Parts: sequence; structure tokens; C-alpha cells
Amino acid sequence: MGNNFAYLVSILLFAGIPVTLEFILGFRLLKPFMVMSVKMIFISLFLVPIWDGVAIALGAWKFSPERNLNIIILGDPLETYIWMVFIVLAIAFSIYTWTYYEDKGLPIIETSFYDVLHQTYAFWKKEIKPSLKRLKK
Repeated sequence: MGNNFAYLVSILLFAGIPVTLEFILGFRLLKPFMVMSVKMIFISLFLVPIWDGVAIALGAWKFSPERNLNIIILGDPLETYIWMVFIVLAIAFSIYTWTYYEDKGLPIIETSFYDVLHQTYAFWKKEIKPSLKRLKK
């Protein structure tokens, strides 16, 4: 019975925690894009049974009943939908952040590490002090 949680635990550990941290530490930067992110989630959740159905029919992959909760929605395990939510958010947040820094003419990797370490856009910050002045020369 304990193995039934393997897929869910790995999703939460390797996708859930990083996406949650990305959201918490980048909240003020990502907040304007939340409506678009929710739309992207709904679109992807609609597509899950389509591409998974095709992939399973072609033998590209399968789901082990010993490794998931066996809660099936439209032919796919519940964990697949949870995974899709986290993956869509990870990709969307990365694209939004990348685009924001690129539009400002800032070095993307250096600026994002600086902002994460200094919690520039974290939800608990009352005043945002972006790193624009420090990095833009």
C-alpha cells in the first residue's frame, strides 16, 4: 500500500516544492500573470487525456497501478493532473521572469539569483526595491 504514494510523493517533492518556492519568492513579479497562468492550467488539463491516451495506445508509456493512487479521471491517474499543474506553473513562471528581465535589459541569470537571494519580489515585502539600478549600467 505504501508504494501507491510513490508517484504523488515524487511529484510533490520534485515539482511541488520548487514551484511553491518560485511562487513565494517571486510573488510580486508573478502576480500580474496569475490569470494567464490559470488559463494555461485549464487548457493543459483539458489536453492531458488526449495526449496521454494517444501515448498509452501507442505504447510510449503506461502507469503502474502499484505506484499511484488508482484514482482515474478520464483514463489518467489523478497524479498526472497534479503533475501537469506544477509543470505548467514552472514553465509559465520561468517564461514570465525571463521576459521581465529581458525587457528591462538585465542579465537574466545574475538578476534572478540576486532577486531570489534578496527576496526582492517575495510576498512578504511591503516595498519592492528591484535590482534594476544595481545591475543596469
